[in-house]
Amino acid sequence: MGLAERTWKATHMPRHTNPIIKYDGVERKELYINITSVEYTDFAEGSSDEISIKIGDQKRNFWGGFFPEKEKDLDVSLDYYNWFKEETKATYHCGNFTVDDITLESNGRSMTIKGVSQPANSEFKDTPRTKTWKETTLKTIALELMTAYGMTNIYFYGDDPAIKEYEQKDQDDASFFNELCEKYGFCLKIYKVGFVIYKKSIYESKPAVKTYDADTEWEPGWSWNTTLAGTYTGAKISYTNPNKPARRKKGEEPVPDIEVMVGTEGRILYLNETADTEAEAIEIAKAKVNKENEKAETLSFTTKFDPLLVASANIEVTGIPHVEGKYFVNQVHVTVSGSGTKMKISAYKIVQRL
Repeated sequence: MGLAERTWKATHMPRHTNPIIKYDGVERKELYINITSVEYTDFAEGSSDEISIKIGDQKRNFWGGFFPEKEKDLDVSLDYYNWFKEETKATYHCGNFTVDDITLESNGRSMTIKGVSQPANSEFKDTPRTKTWKETTLKTIALELMTAYGMTNIYFYGDDPAIKEYEQKDQDDASFFNELCEKYGFCLKIYKVGFVIYKKSIYESKPAVKTYDADTEWEPGWSWNTTLAGTYTGAKISYTNPNKPARRKKGEEPVPDIEVMVGTEGRILYLNETADTEAEAIEIAKAKVNKENEKAETLSFTTKFDPLLVASANIEVTGIPHVEGKYFVNQVHVTVSGSGTKMKISAYKIVQRL
């Protein structure tokens, strides 16, 4: 008996989770016959969210009848019952996904459907393009991409940087835009219907959504690491001198590029990036150092499902010396199976940014 089948009804049962799956906007009963597990991964940046649904197929329901298709839409939610209080029901929306992988397995007779939260148009991730973007801004580029791929929603948190010129060279649009956002210190979250573009400094300043006593609320097997490797106290970056002529006359001394530094001496990150002004060079250098320093203290743990825990949220950790502090959640992996509903959290400790 599947997860959905045995929990289809009301709230008087013990605490449990019921997956709700819409295929192209319709709840297909074939997808509820015997769901054995649902796995959802929520990323704070850099990757599209992912879903994986495993369905038992002992009766060969998918052999000759309804069969899901690639590039179709999956809307996945989790109804959770009696989670914090008896006789209650609430919904956790995982999101909309494009079906991109289907597997039938004879061993155990099952089907696994995987989806990714990206536009149905595969060109977004699969088609390399070459284009020079001139006299524009980050948000303007986002809006142009949204129009091209039929997206409708954008959430933009932070100053909109001016971009004098940037070359997209033989890159798919998803990789190019993620690289561009990262260069200017922004995080990009790609959804099927749009973008969330934000500065982490804004999100890190928000209060923690939950405080954990790590010694009592995590499952065994949690991991914490602190390292100096790949972390920096400052950075040096060069940018083109605005007085540099397009062509140098014969015998004329070359005009050197201008080097700027951010942070302090010690562990210096040397950057080879393009910038048009000192202000832009400083912002790029700061963004690079801040990104690298996220690995200074990292944390991974498994705990019971909590709808407040989403990628880009903050948590507070107590109960274990050295591990204690405020963390930014950069990945949440939700697993729903016969053994219950759990979350694996990956996070880094929030420190002072440059």
